[in-house]
Amino acid sequence: MGRILKVTVVEAKDLVQIEKDGSDCFAEIKFVDLMNRPTNEQGKTKVKSGTVNPVWDEEFEFGQKYDMTRDDHLPRMRIRVYDYNAFTKNICIGVINFDLEKLVRAPLESLGPGGELDKWFLLKKDKETKRGVSGKIHLKLRFLSDEESGHSSLADHSDFDFKGKCGVEIEEVTEGDMPQNELWIRVVRARNLRVMDARDFMTGSGGSSDPVATIKVAGVKAETRVIKKTLEPIWNEEFRFIVFDPDDFVDILIEDQDPLSRDFMGKFTIRLDTLYNDKSKVYLAWHKLKDKNGHSTASGLGEVEIQMQWIFNPTVAATSGKGGLKKNLTGSYFTNLFGSGGDDDITDDDDDDENKDDWNIKK
Repeated sequence: MGRILKVTVVEAKDLVQIEKDGSDCFAEIKFVDLMNRPTNEQGKTKVKSGTVNPVWDEEFEFGQKYDMTRDDHLPRMRIRVYDYNAFTKNICIGVINFDLEKLVRAPLESLGPGGELDKWFLLKKDKETKRGVSGKIHLKLRFLSDEESGHSSLADHSDFDFKGKCGVEIEEVTEGDMPQNELWIRVVRARNLRVMDARDFMTGSGGSSDPVATIKVAGVKAETRVIKKTLEPIWNEEFRFIVFDPDDFVDILIEDQDPLSRDFMGKFTIRLDTLYNDKSKVYLAWHKLKDKNGHSTASGLGEVEIQMQWIFNPTVAATSGKGGLKKNLTGSYFTNLFGSGGDDDITDDDDDDENKDDWNIKK
């Protein structure tokens, strides 16, 4: 089972009045992918008759049919409120669009218990809305925890479908004395990074950065893709390194990508001995970036979220031999589990620009 999104459609207020006694209101929930294609995830509330202030308080769960495990491939949620008509076409009286990536990037102080976003969203007009629009809709949104949804972390190698991602099948190992030999690292995301590209006053662009992360383990380097024009990139990329020595370190470097060079943004180091002799431990934490000398700064350079697990992989043991580091079956010292890829081009021909994101929320 993948990651599950729980949506509670609570109520709406001050909707457009279609009939003399109000409207017969229901909300329809749909999702479109990064290419603006409809997904097979959808839901619909019951009809509340004769009101412009409907109360639904209905819960829905999504993620059974569409994969929501990758933060950088989350769909856009689109909720339309309709006036129900039994014999003619339903009338759209407002819409909200919300990119789910913003839910995982939301500041912690803006979320409630369990990472729940509890907000009122202003209804807007799109091409399907033929009349004037008024009112707002109250939603509660959150991703269920692994325990609630039954979803296992990607770092849990007993459930992760590793074969086909990088050509290696991991066998289940129960021997407790087998030495750890494969380190899994996921560079999840960063926040509060520094502005490296000054604003261009001629074009109005800039005031941001193009961050990329480089990971170095036991002398071997790998890097994420570049995320353009953001101070809060979401990479969510996983790598595996063949490493045996608990005295080794994981060095993470964040840089701003320029056309001909890269500029330093911050770095930090993680000691591998924190994971030694514990193949079941999944390490997930935020790390503050430090300057070139390894010192923290008063103003702060931002933070990076890293997930790691150090496991025993029998395939690595069979191909690496004793001592030294040899190439694994993919022909390289590390493997990016999902690949880098380019930046996703998100288009939405169905909406005007004003309807693309609903993050300006009123309580």
